[in-house]
Amino acid sequence: MFTDPPFAGCVVLVVDDDADMREVMSGVLEDLGLAVIEAKDGLEAIALVRANPGLCLILSDLKMPRCDGLELARAVKELPWPTKPPFVIVSGYSDPALGRAEELNILSILRKPFRLEELRALVARSIRPLGSTPEPVPGSLD
Repeated sequence: MFTDPPFAGCVVLVVDDDADMREVMSGVLEDLGLAVIEAKDGLEAIALVRANPGLCLILSDLKMPRCDGLELARAVKELPWPTKPPFVIVSGYSDPALGRAEELNILSILRKPFRLEELRALVARSIRPLGSTPEPVPGSLD
């Protein structure tokens, strides 16, 4: 669990149009001791990001109605904040646009279907105390 002082108060945003997937990811994160907020698409997520500038991590599906994960990543990148939350795409698709992941400040891509252990490990490597920069997750942007 993230109970050390640097991770106290960390909030993670989970974005997915599939309610079951949001529930699974949120449950894993809550089991790790993290606070979670959820959005069903990128438009809802943009409003939540703006309302929660202290997010420690964003986990977003790629393909969603109204605003997809790449559009959300672009919107987060364009925020006038000195520090942006780490952004992870969760997807079962092999989209050519994911080749631009680094340009959009996407830290990692978690491929669906994933094992819960993979999600836990990714979160442990990606989450960061407020004001610090996460390390890139090796081999995760292939």
